[in-house]
Amino acid sequence: MSQTRPRTDQSIEFDPTKEWVFSKRDKFLTLFWFLALPASLSVFAFFPEQKIFHGILIVFLGLCAMLPSILDVVKIIRSKHWIKVKGKVLSSSVGSRVVIGTFNFLGISSFFPKIHYKYLFNERPYWSNTFSIIPLDYHYLLKEQAKTFQENFQIDQEIDVWIDPEQPHTSIIVQSVSTEQKTTYLSHIILGMIVMMFGLVYMYVTL
Repeated sequence: MSQTRPRTDQSIEFDPTKEWVFSKRDKFLTLFWFLALPASLSVFAFFPEQKIFHGILIVFLGLCAMLPSILDVVKIIRSKHWIKVKGKVLSSSVGSRVVIGTFNFLGISSFFPKIHYKYLFNERPYWSNTFSIIPLDYHYLLKEQAKTFQENFQIDQEIDVWIDPEQPHTSIIVQSVSTEQKTTYLSHIILGMIVMMFGLVYMYVTL
C-alpha cells in the first residue's frame, strides 16, 4: 500500500511554480504605504495646526516601518526551539525568480538554492522545499553564489531538518539568517526608531 504525501503549501510536489515571488505580507505593506504616505501628507497639508496629531502620525509611521522586521525576528527566535530530525535530500539545484518587494515594484532577478527534501515525524513522511524561516533569505544576485551554497546539499545526503512540532509540515534546513538579512532588519528597526523618536520630540516641543 503506497503512502500518500501530505498536501502542504510547502511541498513542491503539488505546486512547483509557487516560489514566494510576492508574499501576502508584501502585498499588504505595499498597499499600506501607497495609502499611508499620501494620507499623511494630506493631514499635514489640510490640518497644519494639529501639531499633536502630526506627532502621533509620525510615531505611527515609524512603528509601521520596523514592525515587519520585528515580526520576522520573533519568527526566527521561535524557530530556534523547533525539533531537529534527520532528513534526506531528494533534489538539489539552483533556482531563479524575480523578487518583488515592498519598495521594489519592478523586481530584481535573484538566484537561490532550491532543495527538495524528505523527513519523518511521528512515523509520518513529509516532503518540503522550505529552506529558511525567512522565505526570501539566501537569495543572491549572482548564480555562482547560490551554487556555492547549494553544493552543501547533495542528492541522497542526510541533513538536519528543524520542524515546528505544532505544525510538522512546517520545516527548515537552515536555522541561521544571512548577514544581508540581519543588516536589513537592523536598518529597518533603526530607521523606525529614529522616525518614532522624531515624532515624540515633535509632540514634546509643540506641547
